[in-house]
Amino acid sequence: MQIIYWLLLALMIVSIIGAVVPAIGGPLLGILFGPLLGAIIAEYIYCRQLGLAIKAGIGIVVGTVVGNLIQGLLAIAAFVVFLVTTWP
Repeated sequence: MQIIYWLLLALMIVSIIGAVVPAIGGPLLGILFGPLLGAIIAEYIYCRQLGLAIKAGIGIVVGTVVGNLIQGLLAIAAFVVFLVTTWP
């Protein structure tokens, strides 16, 4: 029960940070550092190993960046298919 309390507290703190960071540094910082800090804090509270928490945070950021790149490439591919099929 105490772990859930600390996880919820960490999530509230990270959500406040996530609301402030984009206002200061733009949305790109919020997109990258929000999940990074959230994963590091939550994983550290859960397992108490900073190295493992940093690995989890880096994994979240890498997964987010790779996922966004793949999503962008698929959007470009869909646009090209649309142009090729509808162009006279």
